[in-house]
Amino acid sequence: MVSRSSGQAAAHRWFEQNKELVVQYEVKLQKGLNCGGAYVKLLRANESTDFKTILRTTTPEIDDPNDTKPGDWPDESKIRDPNAVKPDDWDEDAPARIPDTDAVKPADWLDDEPALIDDPSVVKPEDWDDEDDGEWVTPQIPNPKCENAVGCGEWQRPTKANPAFKGKWYAPLIPNPAYKGEWEPRKIPNPDYFEDAHPARLDPIGALAVEVWTMSDGITFDNFWLGND
Repeated sequence: MVSRSSGQAAAHRWFEQNKELVVQYEVKLQKGLNCGGAYVKLLRANESTDFKTILRTTTPEIDDPNDTKPGDWPDESKIRDPNAVKPDDWDEDAPARIPDTDAVKPADWLDDEPALIDDPSVVKPEDWDDEDDGEWVTPQIPNPKCENAVGCGEWQRPTKANPAFKGKWYAPLIPNPAYKGEWEPRKIPNPDYFEDAHPARLDPIGALAVEVWTMSDGITFDNFWLGND
């Protein structure tokens, strides 16, 4: 099988067998098997069987393909309580963080020293034309005076979590009185279903079928052997 994301099946009749049956084959998954299956099926001997159609449904009931989900079907098991009221003391405008009034600027903080300074080793090229090349900007480097300092530049008070923060108010969730559960299509009798009252009593084998469902390509079946020992 060379195509990806597909399902394929093939079946072949052989001569009537009245002895023990031995089936052997080889399969090579050249690119592995991803989300699929590769099966060999032994089909019962029946002259009326159309081996171009291999049944895949074995349950007594199947989903009705003509049943559709109603447009007003409630999908949510919980809804916002329509009777809930926001408390009067709920402040939605309170920020999540506020300045930490207990924080103190370190004594050795260098307010007048910027964290970055112009690189003194870089000089504006003589042929630099501001009109053609744009305004010259000297590259910057870390200020060496700040290497051993607690900090440089303007000190800013750190923030902390606001104990009064509540955020946007939402009504609490309650069970949805209209919820009926997850929608499923109704069941109808499976026209292809049958019950085998004697599963250990095997019918004569009429054909061997290969069925492949896969998201990978490069699957090879080879060296099928059918015999009696």
